[in-house]
Amino acid sequence: GGLVGQLGATGGVIINSYTRSAATGNSNVDKFIGGNLGLNSLIVNSFFEDTGCGSPFTPPATGGCAGANGGLGLATADLQTQSDLSGVGWNFTNNATWVMGGSSYPEVVTINTCPTGSSAVAADATFAGGTGTSGDPYLIDSTARLVKMGENLTKYYKLTANVGFSSCQHWIPIGDATTKFTGGFDGNSKIIKGLRTITNGSNYKGLFGYIQSGEIKNLIMEDSIIEGGAFMGTIVGRADSASNIFDNITVTRTTINGTTSLGGVVGYALQAKLKNITVDDYNFINGTTDVGGVAGYLGTNAWIENGSASADIIGTTDVGGVVGQTVGGTIHNFSTTGKISSLGDNGAALGGIVGYANSSTLVAKCSSSATVSGNNYIGGLVGEAKTQTNIIYSYSTGNIYGDTKAGGLIGYLHQDARVVRSFSSSPV
Repeated sequence: GGLVGQLGATGGVIINSYTRSAATGNSNVDKFIGGNLGLNSLIVNSFFEDTGCGSPFTPPATGGCAGANGGLGLATADLQTQSDLSGVGWNFTNNATWVMGGSSYPEVVTINTCPTGSSAVAADATFAGGTGTSGDPYLIDSTARLVKMGENLTKYYKLTANVGFSSCQHWIPIGDATTKFTGGFDGNSKIIKGLRTITNGSNYKGLFGYIQSGEIKNLIMEDSIIEGGAFMGTIVGRADSASNIFDNITVTRTTINGTTSLGGVVGYALQAKLKNITVDDYNFINGTTDVGGVAGYLGTNAWIENGSASADIIGTTDVGGVVGQTVGGTIHNFSTTGKISSLGDNGAALGGIVGYANSSTLVAKCSSSATVSGNNYIGGLVGEAKTQTNIIYSYSTGNIYGDTKAGGLIGYLHQDARVVRSFSSSPV
């Protein structure tokens, strides 16, 4: 193949890649992948140069020429057009992965572009105004003043201008397991762009690491890269309290790589309330267990209400378009698109809305057109629904691929779990 000889059956993944290589051989030859694709393989926004393609590409999904074994053929002019590639999530801006090279084709940014390595931003000496109370929050109009927020975890803050990070700057999350954030943050409908955490293996990562109480609202996050271990989300790694409220949050083009309890907004939400949430454009979340487009784990009496999520999500167990695992939580009036997939041949409990709905979970007025693929307990809406889980007024339409216990709506419905006035048109 022009990029790969064969993509195996145990869940190989190709994301945001391309090839200009010509492939020749005696058998199993293709411009992108030579051999057949495995059941759980995932190919996302990846291309091969097809000089004979006469179908102009319009992102995110119109035109181009399909290959026999995955990938999309682009004419030379399209492969040399930055806006076509950035339109499907290739990053040419903050924390850039790609740059249009001297050959006019995209090239990977050189790793050692920072003269002294990646560094944290120094905190400003003052805020732009305010006294830090709920009625008169500290005002933040720069990256340096955003950093200063970490000096006092009990105050209230308000963003008054869009702020951004360069590719040579990294972020230290606000609050951790020892000293939690207990104040409040109003994004004021402004944008934080290019936030990046870089300490691999560490836990509690995001704009905030750990929140004990308080409200985060009216915030837009773009082009974030969150890398580490467990309890990670674009907004916060972990939120424990019933007083944690996340309202009017938009996350766009986030990449999260870690292990367990990973979410597009919150990694681990024990009792938190999330409402009016949008996870859109291209988002990629990769972990092991409890991995979700909005929250990795949603605890008892926690809920997610009103919104949508579009993401490509990869995990091993308990993986969902909204929530990876919930124990007694509620998901109401939410829709999902994208791809939910397992790596390896042991992927279990994957669903378009919830991967694993533990006892007393409620899923109401939800829909999913996401493609869901895995091994066991694979459902268009919920992978596994335990005792006293209720699924009402909901439906699924995406393609479903599974080995055992795969269903258009539910992979495995346990005793005393109920489905009420819901349907599926998903091919299985």
